[in-house]
Amino acid sequence: MGGIQVEALIHQKGADNLVRPDDSLRLAHIQVAGLVHLDQVQLGPAERNALYVIGGPSLSFKVHSDYSAPGVIADIADEVRNVDFGFIAGGGLE
Repeated sequence: MGGIQVEALIHQKGADNLVRPDDSLRLAHIQVAGLVHLDQVQLGPAERNALYVIGGPSLSFKVHSDYSAPGVIADIADEVRNVDFGFIAGGGLE
């Protein structure tokens, strides 16, 4: 009927043309999440399939951050948090 799942993910994010044309922001984080997995509806004759919901806390640790524009590459490590706390919620069909 459910359980606990622990995940570790690498997130790479960024944006182009953020402040001016041809600039870019790049961020990389390692995220660790502890999720509760709850089956909501059992499906099928053997009840092997289920609709489920998941949710729980996550911590992201900064690995890389930089800002670049034509002629400029800046390390913005001091401007981005080293650790970020969040909450994950979702669902699906198993």
